[in-house]
Amino acid sequence: MNAFSPIARRFGRGAIALQAQRGEALSFEQIAQFAPTVFADIAHSSRSDRFQVIPTHQLLGGLAKEGFLPVKVQVGGSRDSEKRAFTKHLIRFRRQDDLVGAPKVADSHPEVVLMNAHDGTSSYQLHAGLFRLVCLNGMTVSDAHFGQVKVGHSGKGVLDKVIEGTYRVLDDAVLALGRAQELQTVSLDRDEQRIFGEAALRLRYDDETLPRIDGREVVRARREADTYGTLWHTFNRAQENLVRGGLSYRHMNDETNRVSYRETRPVQSADGDIKLNRALWHLTQEFAKLKGQAVAA
Repeated sequence: MNAFSPIARRFGRGAIALQAQRGEALSFEQIAQFAPTVFADIAHSSRSDRFQVIPTHQLLGGLAKEGFLPVKVQVGGSRDSEKRAFTKHLIRFRRQDDLVGAPKVADSHPEVVLMNAHDGTSSYQLHAGLFRLVCLNGMTVSDAHFGQVKVGHSGKGVLDKVIEGTYRVLDDAVLALGRAQELQTVSLDRDEQRIFGEAALRLRYDDETLPRIDGREVVRARREADTYGTLWHTFNRAQENLVRGGLSYRHMNDETNRVSYRETRPVQSADGDIKLNRALWHLTQEFAKLKGQAVAA
């Protein structure tokens, strides 16, 4: 599809994140080189004969014919080196005319987020997503009305169900753009933004690992275009800061009573990415309700 080199980041245990250059899509050859699990045609040896493989790469061509191209791939790692060719993987798709065009609504484009695995750790999942041009960040959205389709690796007509679910999620992603536009009309004062940041931080960490970071740092803007005090911009700042990591904080060692300075780590796993993004989207919808401007269903 293109000759531009993608941005590849490798993590422990074989995990990798592959991102297309701005305005470009990932080629099938690039995905095969960096994320061969996407092209697996067989299941891991731990699966029974009932496990029906849904080859992820079969849909790459079908979605490309419909104008949807892969722009990001995340592959989970495994302690078992033999299992790494079958692990959970996530692919984000965007319409071809959205790669370089101006965003349609709320500075964002609709995306389809696909997750699959050939080792039994995940069903075939499709999620509605948004890609925000300002920060080049992708998010996953979900609520009671839209956002997710799951297809198990057993039974009849699995591939047909996946294709049908893909089109449904595409429609949901477009609906999410309307929600995003409404969130731009909800204003938050500084205290409300801080409270949002504190709540968002607890979605990323449990009580034992919660870093000592002020809520204002969680929603701190990384660029001037994000300084607006709307719920949409507050949500986006928190999402970017938590997903990308890099927030500084003081850590106290309870055994030595020594203080060290650390930075939060980026979200690397496909599961963690989906879970955090969906939780942040739900938090944002609840904030809108508390402000008396419930987002329309």
